[in-house]
Amino acid sequence: MADAANLEEKIKRLKKTLSEKREKKSGVESSVELRPFRKQLKRLQRRRRVLLAFVQRGTKVKGEKSDKESKPAPKPAVEKPAAEKEAKAGQLNS
Repeated sequence: MADAANLEEKIKRLKKTLSEKREKKSGVESSVELRPFRKQLKRLQRRRRVLLAFVQRGTKVKGEKSDKESKPAPKPAVEKPAAEKEAKAGQLNS
């Protein structure tokens, strides 16, 4: 959820920047100058939407590791007594 909070903060800053730049200029020039900011804002909002959708579904976001989905450590192999190994080897050879 830290990512979502981080995205929220970036979106707030970008909206503030956009509104400040809009106040300074008007017309076609403003529209052209603000295009990269609007694109970045849309991209961040899309990322936030996707992230929140994954969190609601409880699935893993690509590149992010969750505790639920981490695999348990493999159990160590139990050594069988030497007598059993020899008995099996004898059965295979005969």
